[in-house]
Amino acid sequence: MSRYASEEQPQVVGDVQPSAEHVRQAVHDVLQAYLSNTQQAQFPPPMPATIGKCVQWWIEEMQEPESKFEHPHTISVAGKDATRWEYPYQLRVIVNLRKFLRIPRRGKEFIVRGREDGVYWRGEDGRMFLSVVEETFKMRQMGTQEYVSAIAPNLGRLRREQQRKAQERGTGEAA
Repeated sequence: MSRYASEEQPQVVGDVQPSAEHVRQAVHDVLQAYLSNTQQAQFPPPMPATIGKCVQWWIEEMQEPESKFEHPHTISVAGKDATRWEYPYQLRVIVNLRKFLRIPRRGKEFIVRGREDGVYWRGEDGRMFLSVVEETFKMRQMGTQEYVSAIAPNLGRLRREQQRKAQERGTGEAA
C-alpha cells in the first residue's frame, strides 16, 4: 500500500446507487419544468401530449439503450476523501432531452423520422444528423464490410489532415 493511501474506504456521498427509476424521474422533472416554463398544458407534436407518455417515449423509443460503459459508478470528489455516484446514461438522456426541447418543430420532426428509420439522434446539430442519416443509409445499402472498405481511405486522409493542423497550431504556423 502506498504511504499516501488510506486504509479506510472513502465515504460515498449520496448513498443510493442510481437506477432506471432515477432516469425516469429525471426525465419527468425536465419535462415538468418545460411545461411550467412554457406555460403549456401538453407537449407539441411530434412529442406525445402527456408527460407520462412522453417520459416513456423519450427513454424507450428515442434514446439508445444503456451501454456497458454507461452503468452507474462512483468517482472521486476533488479535494475530499469521498466519492459520489455518476450515471453517464442518465446524463446522456437528460442532455439530449434538453437539446431536443430547444429545437424548432421541423427539427424535432426530422429527428423523429430518423429514429423511425432506425437512426438514433445523439444530440448532433441538424447538418451533422443529416450526414449520420445519409451515411447510415449508404452503409445499409452497401453492407457493413463494403462500406468500411470504401471509407477507410477517406478516414486515413482525414486523420492525417487533423494531425497536420494540430502540429501547425502547436508550432504557431499559419493553417
